[in-house]
Amino acid sequence: MLARSLFFLLSLSLWASCGSKKESRPEGEASISAGAQRLYVHAANGAVLRKTPAKDGEKIAVVPRDTVPVMVLAPADPSQRYVAEKAGPFELSGGWVKVRTASDQEGYLFEGYLLPFPPVKGWSGGDMMEVEMAYSYLSKPLKREKLEEPDLLEGYRQHYQDGAFCDTKIYNGGSTLIFSIPASSLTPQQALVLFRPLWFREVAGPIEYDPDLGGVTISGDGGYGFMSVVLKGDRVVVELGAAD
Repeated sequence: MLARSLFFLLSLSLWASCGSKKESRPEGEASISAGAQRLYVHAANGAVLRKTPAKDGEKIAVVPRDTVPVMVLAPADPSQRYVAEKAGPFELSGGWVKVRTASDQEGYLFEGYLLPFPPVKGWSGGDMMEVEMAYSYLSKPLKREKLEEPDLLEGYRQHYQDGAFCDTKIYNGGSTLIFSIPASSLTPQQALVLFRPLWFREVAGPIEYDPDLGGVTISGDGGYGFMSVVLKGDRVVVELGAAD
């Protein structure tokens, strides 16, 4: 985690970014597969392709988290909804999408870990942080501006075409990125699925609901990393933190 923070400081002189903090949706998210032709697996360990649309359906294969999409053959049936993770009113849930993989296998994938844009793979450590690059697949980066705050060693705000912004802040002892995203661009569930596998190098802890925050939190990397996802009005706020 210390190495990441050091890299953070170096990369900020070239580029930077993310924005703010209440959450969460008591009902399940709308089906992502409706109208989609291609979807991408974002689950850290891949998604299980099953013969039938159910958690206990016969396992056919594991579709890896990759930039190769699966083709949607039929959208999820809302009557077959499955809750994979739950904390307070927050649910990571979805139906079962019938798909064809790149290897021509057909079956069903749980749509909760699928998104309509690819994950970041093969990141080279360039000007953009990995999480910034991930959001740039969704919306084009625009201007960035320097932040001036007390106790801030260095910081920037990166703006995106859809109205999202990301504040990157470096302090003595740690760093924080805060994305403020229009809920029309990304739901709380989708934000969790997008950012979690990128931020935690070790296995992350379970999601927990924080009633004071009004959203879910996750810790990982031996306690040196944290993440929160909050729905505040019409904005989804994702905070990603790293301590030295």
